[in-house]
Order: sequence, then structure tokens, then C-alpha cells
Amino acid sequence: MVISGYLSDFSLPEILQFLDEGSKSGLLAVQPSGLGARAGVASSTALSRHYFIWFNEGRIIAAADQQDYRGLVRMIAQRKWMDESKLRQLISQCPSGSAFGSFLKSQNLLSADQLRLLFSTQVIRQICALFELVNGSYQFVGTVQPPFLEMTGLSAPAKEVILPGLRALDNWSTLAEKLPSSSSSLIQNLQSQPELRLNAQEAQVQGLTDGRMPLQQIAKQMALPLETVQKIAFRLIVTGFAEEVPLATEAEARADTPAELESAGTTGIRQGFLERLMGYLNQI
Repeated sequence: MVISGYLSDFSLPEILQFLDEGSKSGLLAVQPSGLGARAGVASSTALSRHYFIWFNEGRIIAAADQQDYRGLVRMIAQRKWMDESKLRQLISQCPSGSAFGSFLKSQNLLSADQLRLLFSTQVIRQICALFELVNGSYQFVGTVQPPFLEMTGLSAPAKEVILPGLRALDNWSTLAEKLPSSSSSLIQNLQSQPELRLNAQEAQVQGLTDGRMPLQQIAKQMALPLETVQKIAFRLIVTGFAEEVPLATEAEARADTPAELESAGTTGIRQGFLERLMGYLNQI
């Protein structure tokens, strides 16, 4: 099954979140659009290029800006750890179905620290840069062969890529419409708490997620700009720590009974992109 769409409908962090939560395996291809792509992310020669992210059961196993399966080899050669001619010879010796990075480590040609550095550069930095794309399209293919020559042998849940990527994001213009409403509250996701380390501000907002306090009140209590708290809340939502709860306005509160309010609080959780995208992903 193949699904496709535009980043204007579902942002890349949202797409990664649901591939993670759905434990999907396959290939996500992202293509920047020539209209609005930031120069720092995609140069004029790269605007027509696809970026490829491979998943195995919701975990990211590799990423590349070309589909020639030589990205990992180029990274190793650029660091002068081995020359390309030797690496080409080693490719022919790598057992079928084995990650090339794991094979090099088994031959004592790369250390565990070197593999971690390669994975961080290949996956985390490259994907995080894509969060700044203003326009683009995506396509997810659920049945593809793992890119063994691109694989270090390491993997990470998408949430471990999303969180540092959003922390470092400078331009939020493409995600501005995705931020939770200032009048919404947050509630902790009790079904699944990710094993991620929150920073001080994230932990403080997380501690105030009682389903009753609106974000604008949290911002006042923390003496932070409202937009900063909204960005923190978005990070907590797309990494699975919390869920948005739309709160009734004062007029709505007078009109509703307590039972109706309770029902609205329950059914209002995670509307919008979750329901639509999960409907697509469940078809794969």
C-alpha cells in the first residue's frame, strides 16, 4: 500500500509520530517543493531531490538524500576512516541481509562510537533539517527491502528524532498552524510515556498537564511567552507525552451540563490530524 500527501496537510513531525505509533515498516520519501523551501535546507540543485527515511516497526533505521545506497560509504570516506576503493571491496564481502555498519564493526574496522556518530549525522541531523521545509510532498511505501548498505545497524524511535529536532528548530512558520490553541489544556498520555529525557521547561509544562489549566494560564504561571509554551506543548504532543484537550469557553460552560462537559473533554482529545492520518496508515 502506498499513501501520499502534502506537508501542508500533515507536518513531518506528525507523520513520523504516527509511523512510530503504528509500528510501520517501509520507506518514507519527502520531496521539497520549489516554492517556499528554505535555502538552508534545500539548495537549488536539491529542490527536485527526494529525501528517504527507512522504518522498521516504527523505528528509523536509515536516512539518505539519494537512493543510490552509497550515502554511508560517502560519509565514512569523507571522514577519512577508509577510502572508497576499500569500502567497495568490503561491500562485496558483507553478508546478505546484514547492515553494512554492523559488518564493519564486526571486522574491527569501525568502533561503536564511530557508528553512533554516523547514525547521528545520517539520521538525526538530516531529518531535523527537514522540519524547516515550508512546502513539500511525502509518500510512504509499506513494502520495501531494508537498505542494508545504508544501515549503521543502529535505530531509533521516531520520537527520539522529533524531540531534539523541534528543540533546535528556529523557523516555526510551517508548523504555526499546528500549535495547540492557547485556550486548550493538556492531559498526560497515561497509556504510554516515552522514555525520553525532557528539559526543565518541558518537564514543568508536563507537570501542569491536568486537563483543566489552559496553555495561556500555564504561560503566565511560568512567566514565558505564550508561543513558547505552545511550542513546548506541541513537542509533548507529537512525542506522545501529552494530548491536547480543547476547553469549553465560558459561554459553553454555562450551557453544558457537567456530564456533557466530561464527555466533551474525553472525545475532544487528539482530534484532527490523528484521526485522518491513522485512517490512512491503518490501510497499510
